[in-house]
Amino acid sequence: MPAATDFLRMNETAGPSLATEQKLGEGRREAMSGFRLGREAALWLGLAALLLAFSGVSALGLLELRHSAWIEATTNARNVLKLLSIELSHQFTHYDEMLRRAAAGADDPFAAAPPAPGDEVSASGHATAADGIVALFLLDADGTLARTLRGTPPALASFAGEAAFRAQRDDPALGLAMTVTPKGWGATGGEAIMLSRRLAGADGGFAGVAVELVDPRRIRALFAQAELQEDDVMAAVSTEGILLMRRPAAPQAIGRDFSGTECFRSAVLAPSGFFRDISPVDGVKRIYAFQRVDDLPLFVTFALSERGVFASWNRLAIATASALGLLSLLAIGLAFVVRRELKHRQRAEKAIRRSEARLRLITDHANDVIIWLNEDFVREYVSPACRSVFGMAPEDLVGRRSRDLIHPDDWEAVEQTLRDARRGRGNLETVYRLRHRDGHYVWVEARYGHVAEDAAYIVVLREVSRRKEAEERLAAANAELAALARTDGLTGLVNRRGFDEALARESAAAGADRPLSLLLMDLDRFKLFNDRYGHPAGDDCLRRVAAAIGAQAAGTGATVARYGGEELAVLLPAMPAPAAEVIGEGIRAAVESLRIEHPGNASNGGVATISLGCATIEHSRDGGGALVEEADRMLYEAKRMGRNRVASRARLARPAPMRSPGAEAERLRAVEAFRAASRRLAEAEIHAIAAEAAALLDAPVGFVSLVGAEEVSLLGRYGTDVARLDRSQSICTHTITGDEPLIVGDLRLDPRFEASDLVAGALGLRFYAGAPLFLPGTAQVVGAVCAVDFAERPPINPERRQALKDLANRAAARIIAAA
Repeated sequence: MPAATDFLRMNETAGPSLATEQKLGEGRREAMSGFRLGREAALWLGLAALLLAFSGVSALGLLELRHSAWIEATTNARNVLKLLSIELSHQFTHYDEMLRRAAAGADDPFAAAPPAPGDEVSASGHATAADGIVALFLLDADGTLARTLRGTPPALASFAGEAAFRAQRDDPALGLAMTVTPKGWGATGGEAIMLSRRLAGADGGFAGVAVELVDPRRIRALFAQAELQEDDVMAAVSTEGILLMRRPAAPQAIGRDFSGTECFRSAVLAPSGFFRDISPVDGVKRIYAFQRVDDLPLFVTFALSERGVFASWNRLAIATASALGLLSLLAIGLAFVVRRELKHRQRAEKAIRRSEARLRLITDHANDVIIWLNEDFVREYVSPACRSVFGMAPEDLVGRRSRDLIHPDDWEAVEQTLRDARRGRGNLETVYRLRHRDGHYVWVEARYGHVAEDAAYIVVLREVSRRKEAEERLAAANAELAALARTDGLTGLVNRRGFDEALARESAAAGADRPLSLLLMDLDRFKLFNDRYGHPAGDDCLRRVAAAIGAQAAGTGATVARYGGEELAVLLPAMPAPAAEVIGEGIRAAVESLRIEHPGNASNGGVATISLGCATIEHSRDGGGALVEEADRMLYEAKRMGRNRVASRARLARPAPMRSPGAEAERLRAVEAFRAASRRLAEAEIHAIAAEAAALLDAPVGFVSLVGAEEVSLLGRYGTDVARLDRSQSICTHTITGDEPLIVGDLRLDPRFEASDLVAGALGLRFYAGAPLFLPGTAQVVGAVCAVDFAERPPINPERRQALKDLANRAAARIIAAA
């Protein structure tokens, strides 16, 4: 055993080796001193050059990316402006044609004029050439109203003092001029765009002014088609510097003269282009793209927020600079560490030679057991500490295989550790059991190191029996605490924290072959239950319901949780939607079968019932957030349609549920009674209710509907001329199936409406909000009070939802009171 012999005799040879090494080393150190200094300087210079090269390449790349962001933003802006200028050119050319006809003396400038592109279609189905024109009238040379060709002019005794009149009077070459109506013009409410042209007399002199007032909503709709980022602005400005239109709206700026601003002076230098400036309206620094609208006195601008355009680039630049800075610090730090380690190594070599003489003394008196194993795992050396750990002397252990004392269940782990050490994975640790001389086992922590040149192992053992016992007690206590932390104390179900953990875990594992379903449920009218019976009875009810739900979900691998209050949830891994709906129906029926008395839930038999929303995903990128949102939407639909039911996307896709023939006949009689009562109320008042619904939700269209047997009638309308719809296509058909408002943020994503002509057709509705309209004094729903939009919306808050419901109730009471 040469290796073991050398190991045992290290102390005898340490002294002479150290003295000899010291004498030989001094000469070498002096010879290598100058070489090390030069090599260290070269190392620092090379490191500096490498860092500078990295920084330069990164800076060039960032500059190129910034230029690309500029090009992309300005190109998109230019394209939007081109399309917008074409639409505005068509629109205002049409208006100007009407104005020219009026200025030329045509009795009816609208008689032979073709309809303007984009004109709305009237109820009769024909486009009118004058749509969008609020008023068209002529002023004489004194500024007095001479003739009205359309609409109602502002109620002014004289227009001679108005800026538009003076401009046309004083400048024969002015031609078409654009501005906005001054505030206080009465009929226009200060919101119309005013176009004017000079009237010439027989002698060519000034004979008056032709004035045309245009409804700005059509132009505003064109602006609304463009997608704006935060702080982006679109505007229409006349060539005289008057701001005609702005999105987002800035009422205080409309009509202001910006001709003296740097922005306007930059825009009039060319028919189109770009410049940077600070907005005179809100002080935001933007990139301005502008486009002259053909030969009209009109510019359109698309101002992009610099912060928005370069937001991604700024984040990338900060990240890159941070990474380079961190890399530089790490490289410099690493260089210092290497330099320090080299010096430490030199000192360590000296210390090792001096310490070899003491090693035998340490091994003989150390509390840890030191063992030398050959490649066959046979002990060749064991330190004296084995007496206190195993109760055996070193001579009892030397020459025997290690496996003899290791617990059979632990040998495989120890053998794997020895293999890993042989592969050069450094010092490895493991914990296992060794047999004591008395026959019991003690826990030891072993560190293994492989000595390749000797094909041997050094093992250091330390007894850890007490520590192991303490760890096991602590692990058991932690497991118990973890279970308590994830359990709801009232129901015994998993609590919200445990549910969130399960949702994150299962959503990460979801896939096409492992769909994840969620049942989100709520006890129906549970507040009324607590108010009647008290909270102790409510707690008992929750416990019984939770037990029924757990029984129904048993064996499915589900996580059954108390989501919050009276809300419960069942998470179903690897469960497709149809199977989840079946489980949901089983839960609903099981809760109903408990027959817990609940007079406040009279519409569902006077017993406690539960409403469920069912949702399923095949993959998730947000930790299951979309799954919870979908289940919550379905839960709301279940409650809206009468509670005590399961709602899912598949079920919503089915036709709207029909009442029994007798119930439908009774409802239709209520519809006719309501229709008769509405005839006694002025039509303008019903239209005002529709306008109030639109204003409540900031929507462009509002209406009051009656749902008949075959069609839906729009009694009150705002923003639309449509008076009737086919019942099979109307969204109100679904609104009357429940007693709560129906809110759909994006109709294209709802299976009930995605194929409807109102959504998929030319009209392109995206948002709907409707509250059921009940015949007062009865439970008969006759129609709805609604607001719609052509763009999707986020979910409205509960306050607006309740306000829409209150508006429907007030409208019904007002109409019936008129009868």
